[in-house]
Amino acid sequence: MDTFYCGNRISSSHVADKIMSTYDDEDECENERRGSVHGMGDEELIELLDKMVMDEKARESSSNLFTDAIYEVAADISMIVCEKVPAEYQTDRYYFLDMEQHLVYFPYAYDFGPVNLSVIARFCKHLTEVLQEHPDKIVVLRSPPDRHSSTNTTFLLGCFLVLEREHESDGLTMPHFKLPASHIKSFRDASFLQTKFELTLRDVWQGLEKAQRQGWISPDSFDLEEYEHYDDPHNGDMHVIIPKKLVALKGPVDKLANDADWQDEGSVRLRRFKEMGVKCIIRLNEEKYDPIIFTDNGIEVVDLYFEDCPVPPSQIVFRFIKMVESTDGMVAVHCDTGLGRTGTLIARGSPLDGSV
Repeated sequence: MDTFYCGNRISSSHVADKIMSTYDDEDECENERRGSVHGMGDEELIELLDKMVMDEKARESSSNLFTDAIYEVAADISMIVCEKVPAEYQTDRYYFLDMEQHLVYFPYAYDFGPVNLSVIARFCKHLTEVLQEHPDKIVVLRSPPDRHSSTNTTFLLGCFLVLEREHESDGLTMPHFKLPASHIKSFRDASFLQTKFELTLRDVWQGLEKAQRQGWISPDSFDLEEYEHYDDPHNGDMHVIIPKKLVALKGPVDKLANDADWQDEGSVRLRRFKEMGVKCIIRLNEEKYDPIIFTDNGIEVVDLYFEDCPVPPSQIVFRFIKMVESTDGMVAVHCDTGLGRTGTLIARGSPLDGSV
């Protein structure tokens, strides 16, 4: 499930918009929401978040956490975590691949997640080309010396092994990478509070492996241009979760402000829904558009509202399963931002056939 985002195409203003709209007005979210804003405007908040991340990276870079050692991962691939490649390694034996271009990431609040599917696909293609161009050398991935970067460098390398070399995710552990555990940082969700749940590299590799086995993703057929277009918040944050069955997106609205640069009107989504074969929309948030624009075009709109932040109630989960299983076509699911409630319900309530 692709509910994490790489920031390659998301500007600071878009990040701020998502931070401020992640939470509804429910009492259960009030303390967290109040703590997330601290009385500041969007630009101040973005600057603070950016400074916090940069300060953490600077502390890690200046510490003795990283040793400039080369860690062998495969016969032709290794990894190094350093600011600058030591002179002793600059020989004809190695080709160094700088990873910074693949590690651009804009967090929401204290969020830290894996880079998204387009970054994975581009990296796999790039690494494959580099290996083909340098068959007699060991390709060494150089990660900047901070745990955010070394974690996602390791993550991308593991994705390459799963997708391109058919490694089983269960075998991809830190001993396999010969990498110290101190170099890895667990992924966490978007919140300003201390996290109560962390996601490991292995968790995400297992999900990727499962998706490949189900035929949901293939490096050979992955449409990068389409994915990146609809991944852009301007175009709905729309992600196909299960091909020909489930798509997640940011909630449409009836009318935007005159100066808005988003394209979230129902008429815009309708055109794409028709192309995709969407037959049912499941709305998890309060009503922000008239469903008639969809129902007049043969697309059913079902309201399964539940509060943001808590887990979805059992009756909502079972109704969701029933709607997905009974719909002859794709089902579009959204809340306000298409992140929390949408991703949680899809993960919790996808068809009970062992596919998720």
